Amino acid sequence: MPWAPDRVPRGSHGGPGRWAGTRWLARVLALAALVVGGGTCSSGASDESSPGTSGTPSTAATTTVPPPTEPRSVREAEQLYAIPDPIPDAPPGTLLRYQRVERSGLPGSVYRIMYTSTTAAGDPTVVTGTAVVPPGPAPDGGRPVLTHGHGSTGLADDCAPSRALGRKGSEQLLAELSVLTQQTTPAGYVVASSDYEGQSGPGRHPFLVGVSEGRSMLDAAVAVGSLPDVETDGTLSIAGYSQGGHAAVWARQLAAERTPDLDVVGTVAGAPSTELVDLLRSGAQGSMLGSFPAMVAAGQAAGDAELDLDAALTRAGRSMIEAIDDSCAAMSELESSAEPMRVDITTEEPWHRALLDSTPGQTMGTGPLLIVHSREDRNVPVEQSATLQRRLCARGANVERRVLPEGDHVLAAVPTYQQGIAWLAGLDEGARPASTCPR
Repeated sequence: MPWAPDRVPRGSHGGPGRWAGTRWLARVLALAALVVGGGTCSSGASDESSPGTSGTPSTAATTTVPPPTEPRSVREAEQLYAIPDPIPDAPPGTLLRYQRVERSGLPGSVYRIMYTSTTAAGDPTVVTGTAVVPPGPAPDGGRPVLTHGHGSTGLADDCAPSRALGRKGSEQLLAELSVLTQQTTPAGYVVASSDYEGQSGPGRHPFLVGVSEGRSMLDAAVAVGSLPDVETDGTLSIAGYSQGGHAAVWARQLAAERTPDLDVVGTVAGAPSTELVDLLRSGAQGSMLGSFPAMVAAGQAAGDAELDLDAALTRAGRSMIEAIDDSCAAMSELESSAEPMRVDITTEEPWHRALLDSTPGQTMGTGPLLIVHSREDRNVPVEQSATLQRRLCARGANVERRVLPEGDHVLAAVPTYQQGIAWLAGLDEGARPASTCPR
């Protein structure tokens, strides 16, 4: 589910992970440059307004400011990320603040944004993210919007991709967005890429809690329509990879109720980490070692007050989550062989129920779905997307599933976004979606 390399950290027993350094970043960007003809994740110029990397845990925001009454342009990142107190009583998707970011390394006009949303429990919150607007005037009728779900980066505030904009040394957080926008900018999409609830917002990030992810993505799509000089055409495309694939399928599932005024063109889900119970079992056979099960437990507990995280974790597991909460840098330093889990959350209730509740595809959803998954993916086994397809097809959804012949979990993202954005652009132009649902 994470935006992860094929090399898994010691002690994880095959569980997915992003925290293997930057070797994988060079592989992705080098391939993207070869295929697309240039472009890297960052210009390398530092953004003096960027927050530091030794971030405060997401569970304890340190700065509060009065809520604005209308979108406000800010000059400094600290102003952008300061948590409003109180949280504004405004409809989800209300743009609160935006910061134009120069030298971001991404094409077009790039903004950090903060907007209103709703937690998994239904309470008002604020979420941050990145918006990328293509250069030049909008066509008659406005631009299409694509909302993006990023692969997992961690739990801490400084794991939020928007914080990496222009910040030297943090290019890996923007690698996926760089690959995506190389495709979307020529196609004319305004991209709204949510950091997700809890990454630079109040509380811990509800990692792999589907309702939270889907709401964050859809509300970001609404918020970008209030940026200066942005005209949108009322259509919405959805795309994500890995954890973002899970989020994208959830956004598709929630769209009819959450954003009824937006016309969903289609959804692209790359290597979607949708089968949470199976994913945990395949990544921790015979043991619950590694940080992945602890992160899933922490994320689910952040979205459901009935889940007792302390009771589910060992002392080592609690220390692990404290470190991951504190800083994104901790992800690359976890080399523990200690067992973090006291219980098996794939069987123990109410944990098992919570995992099933975050497994998408229980309803048909809105619009066609394209799933792209590599046969060589070792982080999210390719069989998992076949399970998702069968479940959605049984509910009457239009689903096309493409299996790539090669490419590990990281490298397969490049052809996924190439094929996915071309597929969405074709639908925008009137193409009929194909279906590979079993007959």
